[in-house]
Amino acid sequence: MAHIAFNHGHAPKSIKKLLDFRNTIYDLRGTDILKLPKVTTITYGLKSWRSLAPKLWNLLPQSDRTIQAFIVFKIALNN
Repeated sequence: MAHIAFNHGHAPKSIKKLLDFRNTIYDLRGTDILKLPKVTTITYGLKSWRSLAPKLWNLLPQSDRTIQAFIVFKIALNN
């Protein structure tokens, strides 16, 4: 769902509001990095989609994050 939200823009507005890119003036290694939300609980914080989606997205290699076609993205994840 995160791939669809960022690369195609077809995700619902409520999903798009949960995911936010990190903005910085510095030239850091990673691009298309998502902000990790601050959480206060384990069950409703760390284990929620709002927290896990950015964490897993940031773990992807840059080459996988920039793939436009969803089918190619799924194949890249399986390899």
